[in-house]
Amino acid sequence: MKFNKKSKILGMFILGAVILVTSAFADIALGSGYYNLKTSMKTTASKLTDDVDNFSVDVIVTTKVDGKTFAESTSNMKYDIKNKAREESGTDLQKGKITENYSYHDENQRIYKNFEDGSYNVVEIQKSRKNDSRIIENPFEEEQAIDAEKIMDAFVGGLENVIQIEESDNKKIYIGNISDKEIPSLVNAISSFAFKYTILDEWTVERLNVPSPKSNIYVKNASGKAIENEEGILESGIFTASMSAKDSKGTEHIYTVEFSIDIKDINNTVVAAPNLDGKEVSYTKEGFEFDEKFIGKYKNNIVEVEDNSFVKRGERIFEITSVEKGNVKGR
Repeated sequence: MKFNKKSKILGMFILGAVILVTSAFADIALGSGYYNLKTSMKTTASKLTDDVDNFSVDVIVTTKVDGKTFAESTSNMKYDIKNKAREESGTDLQKGKITENYSYHDENQRIYKNFEDGSYNVVEIQKSRKNDSRIIENPFEEEQAIDAEKIMDAFVGGLENVIQIEESDNKKIYIGNISDKEIPSLVNAISSFAFKYTILDEWTVERLNVPSPKSNIYVKNASGKAIENEEGILESGIFTASMSAKDSKGTEHIYTVEFSIDIKDINNTVVAAPNLDGKEVSYTKEGFEFDEKFIGKYKNNIVEVEDNSFVKRGERIFEITSVEKGNVKGR
């Protein structure tokens, strides 16, 4: 999956939420809730990566301790599938400080804005590094996602909660809630382990100055709602989960994650590079570009240590014979 870093984190977060929540919402009575929702997610991913020209995604992730927000991230991501371009902007709140971010990517360049002085950095992409890959690819085609789906399916059999499926204005609405008493011990154990060692590890709690979860960690409750439009695309979703844990002093804390996503402006999203006229701009080239000036012979000595001295035993010779469009040939 060729997401940028933030998009990839988003994709894996959604996948993790599916493992925890949609499994818990498995509709044993109707026999269709879990599989309908999973099918809808796959359909959404397939259509957004293969069938549409462009779309936008709004995401908000909020994390709280004992009801107090200690971190929040907002993102607006615009994708132009046809022209292989994406534009992202957002904010990050940590320790009461808000920072803004902006970037633009296409086949020729990556542009980043520095909000401290309003300047821009443009990274020119080498022609040799361009390829036929899409600007965004289907996350459910990844090996990790395929394996995760098997885990989700295995969890479904031991759950008894019923997902509520409603229909309104040709849209399907999925609603579900679950408490700690209804979550199987295996799901709770895996979630607790991931929470302690990946989401709020020692480095993160120290950086954000929040209580470190040490013991008695368990999922307290989780709830979610998703709306599927008439085209079978999940146009919005909201998810909340709370974990209970004790810190090193034995004090109990409630850690809450709130996540929302809106997919909108399908085939009506415009992705454009920022106007840099009159702006302070620095230009760099991606990586290290080979050209004809590097044609020639390169050598270094083969040495051994003898009587506390380096003694030359031979030479290694490498010759570059041609450089064409970033492709290097030699012997």
